[in-house]
This record gives sequence, structure tokens and C-alpha cells, in this order.
Amino acid sequence: MRINCVFIISILLFSCLFGQGIPDWISTYDNGFQLIYEDEFDSAVTLFNTLDDEFLAGLGVTITYFHYSKDMEDTSYLRRASTATPIKDLDKIDPKSSNKWDVLAYGVALTYQSFIEGVYYTHTGKIKYALNCKKYSDRAIKVLENIVNDNGAGPEASAMLGNLWYWTSSKGEVLRKFGLIKDAREKGINALRKSSRRARIFEDFASYSLVMALLDYGKIDESQRILKSIIGKYPNTRSTEWTLLFIYLTQEKCIESLEIIDKLYKFYEGKSDINCASLAKYGYLCAEFEGLYDKEEFYRAKYDNLIKNKYIKSVLKRSGNEDL
Repeated sequence: MRINCVFIISILLFSCLFGQGIPDWISTYDNGFQLIYEDEFDSAVTLFNTLDDEFLAGLGVTITYFHYSKDMEDTSYLRRASTATPIKDLDKIDPKSSNKWDVLAYGVALTYQSFIEGVYYTHTGKIKYALNCKKYSDRAIKVLENIVNDNGAGPEASAMLGNLWYWTSSKGEVLRKFGLIKDAREKGINALRKSSRRARIFEDFASYSLVMALLDYGKIDESQRILKSIIGKYPNTRSTEWTLLFIYLTQEKCIESLEIIDKLYKFYEGKSDINCASLAKYGYLCAEFEGLYDKEEFYRAKYDNLIKNKYIKSVLKRSGNEDL
């Protein structure tokens, strides 16, 4: 009897220390994110739709279509992402709910709505999307800060917060200079480091995000170390190849960059003109640097032709990929 009492007390203490039990949907999300990073988007949608909870199923589909829209630079998938988790559902959030996992789900929904609005702004240039992006970002931060120190849901929340803190500060350079917003880049990087080590669902999301944030912040060596571990898990996926390409471009490793550019261009040709335009610009600049004149001519001709499209030109300009 004494042993049983000690056992029960131990379980209760463990529950207090590590928060609420992990809900069943976490496993589905864990597997779903792996499918996303393996470029298996249709399989991820199918998996998320097996969830009984309508909100959680819709959120999973939203996340999948958002990442697919970013992969293909195609707003038709962004529209699917927007409708899978209706915005009206986001107004039901109770940021102080005792169920930390519910708070996490709502906070993630707000974060992705912010991401969606941001991409819409990049593609359209309409200020209303930029304002919506900021609105949902602010709401997501308020929600997720309520659980960031929770032992269970906290590391997952840190992945979202790290992105929101870092990129809001990084993209708001002019506002930082005038003291209108605080510089939260280091805070964002630290949150992403925590999440990349301790999160279950958003470990890979945090790791990819951390690599790009560190690159943006000028910490190339650390970003490269983290990417090596990602490559071990996802060696040949497009997300990995894009990330590695950005590191090589930063390091002016043009031969290595061209190997990836050639592979990605072959995949995206006929599927995503925006991606092809970016890759063609990187391609002709790298080829020019290395004196590969035939390849330079090939990619320059592709770029010049694609950039005639005003829509493509405006998207690349707002995304910061081109100096136009």
C-alpha cells in the first residue's frame, strides 16, 4: 500500500512539473509536419483530415497549404489555406484557458493567419494585408506568451514566437531606427534555439526558421551547423535545398550554388515562374562570377523573359529577392 501511495504521489508531482498530458492530436501533427518537410503535401492533408476535431483538422490543412503555397509561390494554395481555418473561428480564442494545448492550437492558428496575410501583401502590395499581418501577429504573441513557460506546450509556442519576434524586428528596420519598435531579434533567435532542441511538433519548423534567422543576422557558421542536422533528416527535399542554396550564396560558393539552382530550376520550370525568375537571377550571377558564359547566357535569357511580367517583378521586389 505504501508503495502504491508513493507511486501515485510521484505521478501527481510529475504532472505538476510537466503540465497537462500530451493530447492525441500532437502525434498526428508531428507526423504531418514530417510529411510537409518531405514535400508530401497531399499525404499531409489526408492525415490531418483524419482528426475528429474540426478546428484541429482545418488548422493542419491550413498549415499544409501555406507551406505548399510558399514552396510553389502560388496564391491559389494560399486561398485554400485561408478557408481551411475560417477567420471567424479565431475570434473564439480564450488566451487564458487552463488547457495549454488548446491555447497553443489557437496561437498557432493566429500565427499562420499572420503568415498568410504577409504573403498576400508580398503578392499584391495591398496595405490592408500588411496591416492584417501585424494585427494577427500581435494577437498571436499575446496568446502564446501565456504558455511559453509551460513545460509541455511552451517549446512549441517558442517556435511561433521566435518567428514573430525575429522577423517583425528584422523587417521593421526603419521602425527600429526611430525607436518605434524594439529590437527583438536576439530574443527571437533564442526562442527558436529552445524550440529546435525541445519541441516535438515544431522542432523542424524551428530549425529551418533558425537557420534563416541566423543567416539574416550574420551568424553563418551556426546556421550551417544546424542545417547539417536538418540535411541528415531531410537530405533531398526542396526546403533543405533552398536553405542550403541561401547559405552557399551568402558564402559566395557559386559552383555549389549552381548545382542546386540547376536542380531546382528543372523542377519548377512550367510550375512556378516566380521561383524560376529568382533562380535564374541567382544562376546568371553565379555563372558570371565563375566565367561560365554559356550558363550565364542561358539563365540571363530566362530571367529577362520572366521579369517582363509585371506581377512577377513586383512580387520579387516586395519579397526582397531582387534589387530592381
